[in-house]
Amino acid sequence: MRVLLCIPHYFKPEANARHSSVDVQRKEKRRNALKLVIESWRGFFSGPSGLLKYTPPGDVDVLSIPSRVSLLDICVMVHNDHHLLDEELMKKFAVRKISVAISNPRLIGFGSYELMDRYSDRYDWFVFSEDDLCMRDPFVFDKLQWFQDSFGEEVLLAPNRYEWNDRARYLKTYVDFDLRRAFIDPFLQKISAGPSLHGNVFGRVISFDRALNPHSGFFAVNRRQLELWRKNPSWKKLDTSFVGPLESAATLGILKQFAIYKAVRQDASFLEIEHLDNRFSDMTVSA
Repeated sequence: MRVLLCIPHYFKPEANARHSSVDVQRKEKRRNALKLVIESWRGFFSGPSGLLKYTPPGDVDVLSIPSRVSLLDICVMVHNDHHLLDEELMKKFAVRKISVAISNPRLIGFGSYELMDRYSDRYDWFVFSEDDLCMRDPFVFDKLQWFQDSFGEEVLLAPNRYEWNDRARYLKTYVDFDLRRAFIDPFLQKISAGPSLHGNVFGRVISFDRALNPHSGFFAVNRRQLELWRKNPSWKKLDTSFVGPLESAATLGILKQFAIYKAVRQDASFLEIEHLDNRFSDMTVSA
């Protein structure tokens, strides 16, 4: 299995910062989050992993376990020198830094489409992930492929984002609350699809709803889906009408091509991704 991972990343301190990507006080937290995201993809998906083996009378050896992902190319999309990558991190985890030639840094994410387009015949899976989303599910591609095999190539399964926050009402909080129907309905109506899907997994029924908040900051499409998407007249068109430029790069393109589903509340952990921030779950913290 060959995977292309595109991570849009930007950091440049500004006065009166409203976003963490421009807040100097959050510089180290952002740096650590980016490192953890990259480290997790390398550790979980491109191994090899080690397995301790005890050898009598008292020796311990480490066996190598190969990864099912034969090739993982991690490409971090940046704007000029406004980023938190360093040479040590890139060398250690084999990260490619891709400079996106675009005037507005908030549009960096759209540069990922160019990369996917250029290498559309080189990979089996094409992944977009914001720089503060940590994927720790080693079966993510199995689940995504199962979803396609079960329900067709015209649908897309998106992960539920959660935050881990010991100050919030709950230690683990899923943060993708439904958007206003007046806003989201026109997007959903562009593709006709049923409101719910159900599938049998591991001896139990898992349910998925047409997402009233399709945004996850993450998507993964296989080669066949990318091929279909590239034939869409909207492919690579610079449209920022879904919330804003950042959200549009992550969501609007796939929203125009696929019906996006997420696992329902009781099954939310079937496919999930950690948001390495607490800004949503902090809304529930008592003063």
